Amino acid sequence: AGMHVIFTGPPGTGKTTLAVLLCERAGFPSWTASATDQWTTFDTIGGYFPSVKKGHAGEQLDFLAGHVVETIERRQCLIIDEINRADIDKAFGELFTLLSGQSVTLPFRRRDGEDNFRRIRLTQGPTLQDEDFDAIEVPAWWRILGAMNDADKQSLKQLSYAFMRRFAFVSIPLPPRAVYAALLRGADRGDAPASFVETLVTLFSNERTAFGEVGLPFGPAIPLTMIRHARQRVAIGEAISDEALLRETLEAYVVPQLQGRADLHQGVQGLLAPMLGAEMPVFMRRLGVWTGFIPAPEDE
Repeated sequence: AGMHVIFTGPPGTGKTTLAVLLCERAGFPSWTASATDQWTTFDTIGGYFPSVKKGHAGEQLDFLAGHVVETIERRQCLIIDEINRADIDKAFGELFTLLSGQSVTLPFRRRDGEDNFRRIRLTQGPTLQDEDFDAIEVPAWWRILGAMNDADKQSLKQLSYAFMRRFAFVSIPLPPRAVYAALLRGADRGDAPASFVETLVTLFSNERTAFGEVGLPFGPAIPLTMIRHARQRVAIGEAISDEALLRETLEAYVVPQLQGRADLHQGVQGLLAPMLGAEMPVFMRRLGVWTGFIPAPEDE
């Protein structure tokens, strides 16, 4: 529909991987960047940066393209992982006009081969040559494809309405339960405890139960990593109980996803207590560090 796209959904559902594959299948090269809260227009548009020119002494300031300008020039789609980690208004600036389908003149000049400085202009479609402008044509198919997790969208930077109206938001849900379970069972090559794998199937594969019921569903990437961890753990040859292995992998890959989520602490506690047995006290101490949950006096 001519829109840029942001994929949303639970952690681990393959949103960024899907964006890369879509570009590949469509025949468009792509470049992936990870947004941070330190992003400014220097990261997206570009800015002046010291450079050394061959045959000249010392440094000179030249325009260094940011991710957006660079991918347009290279004729690549831009994929931005964790897009809501950036302060959008600070990071995109003049690009709001570009994303709405209009040409935009940037507040920078670029040196040409004859040491002339020309204003940089991003144009939608061909334009007449103008010696005062360095025109960069935006391909009609050029898109930004972003990815953001539903789980932390409230705790990170908020997307402004001006930004959101320039994007289509596409939800990427968990796979159907049978497909999800098959993915996890298929990742076990016989060297991970079968009961451990089945526990992960119970915890992760149904978005209406277990972690889904608690309020934090996870995509396959996280339990698949836990299975790889378990396989390597078994390969070491050191004896470990299923409960200890579950606690170890939950602490490594799931608990950090609960940072600051004190509201989910007791739900996770009730879910995992029957599965962790004697490992539960150690797990609860680790969980409390990440969630920041403070028990009421009667709960202590």
